[in-house]
Amino acid sequence: MKVQSLSLIASVLSVVNAFADTALLYSSFDLEVPHKYITESKDLSQFMLQYIQQLCANDKQLYIYRVNQLKSSQVDHGVLLNHVHYNSISDLSFPIDAACSLEIVSEQDSNQSQSNIVVVEVSEGVHSIDEFLKHENVIVQGVPSFHKRNKVNQIVEQVNDMFHDDVEKRDVADGSNYDDIQSEVEADFREAESLIDDETVTVFKASIKEARASNDTKKSTNTSLFTNYQFFTPGIWSGIIVSGFLLTILYLGINWLNSLEVTYSSFEKQVDYDKKNE
Repeated sequence: MKVQSLSLIASVLSVVNAFADTALLYSSFDLEVPHKYITESKDLSQFMLQYIQQLCANDKQLYIYRVNQLKSSQVDHGVLLNHVHYNSISDLSFPIDAACSLEIVSEQDSNQSQSNIVVVEVSEGVHSIDEFLKHENVIVQGVPSFHKRNKVNQIVEQVNDMFHDDVEKRDVADGSNYDDIQSEVEADFREAESLIDDETVTVFKASIKEARASNDTKKSTNTSLFTNYQFFTPGIWSGIIVSGFLLTILYLGINWLNSLEVTYSSFEKQVDYDKKNE
């Protein structure tokens, strides 16, 4: 675990170290450099040399602006590299053909130079790329903060030393105490298996019981009578329908009986009064 942590820290610091020495670079001409997220300055050198030779052969000027605090801006043409990596401050100087004349001037004297290669140092203030696009052939070169690199390098070296020391100690231990380490690992596995057998199953069962109990309480409190006794529902509805039908028949029969008018005179013998008078 310790070895993995040290290797992870070392890799992260290496990435930070790489970005600490990167800066923007704009070229008004096409360098035909492979597009990478991080471009090494040594890969640019051969393309720069070829183009500078062509400029000097045609007696043209190239302005190289080295800006300490350079920020990106929108450019309509040319090549913009967001991350150019420099190993040291000497890598900022690109190789120049012997036939070319070189002059390093300040920003105020940049327009007075007659040399083929004019390097302008801009050390103060924050500037954008579009501020330096006044000439036909221009390279705007950001200067990375090399002073941060030393601190990062020290941390990386310390982490690497710790990593290698830990690996060496583990190698020695693996060679001399292999049997002890193997027995210790086997004991750890047995203990882990016992913990799994004892704890995991009981916890699982307890969780099942708790889940069932909670479900039962929810059912008993939140459900209605017809939901709990759904198997009685067809019989209940059938009984209600039959009872209603019988009550209807009974009601009609009672009304029919009440409509009958029965008197005692209907049972008496009728008397013929005319015949009786005779």
